[in-house]
Amino acid sequence: MMAGSLVPAIESADAAALAREIVAVGATVTPRIVSLEPDFTLLGGRPHTVAGRPAAAWFYRSRSVDSALGLAFEAHLADLGPPDDIRQQAGTTLHVFRKTTQTIVCWQEGPLVYAFISTIPSEVVIALARRHAAPS
Repeated sequence: MMAGSLVPAIESADAAALAREIVAVGATVTPRIVSLEPDFTLLGGRPHTVAGRPAAAWFYRSRSVDSALGLAFEAHLADLGPPDDIRQQAGTTLHVFRKTTQTIVCWQEGPLVYAFISTIPSEVVIALARRHAAPS
């Protein structure tokens, strides 16, 4: 999996049920997880930490076996440093960070920063993050 040793502790393709289960097994943040079907299938998730802060992580896989990681953690976008690009999405500001092999798209929802991360082409990652960040 793209995220190295970070793997789901809970397997579920039901976004709402997975969010509840992640909290039930110890996460102190309640993530808003969305389905990205038909492009990516939700595999599962787990409680996690980001820079020592409580977080939730969830995992997607495409039919072509590309992986993507979703994260929600307590922070402010400003904590992440300057982005490589900024995109607007229906009132939501998406901060795009491009690393050597990964694109990381982050946005703020209340006290949580959400991140969508993958090694697939950047514009595809941004499009999937836009779907995730869209108000439900």
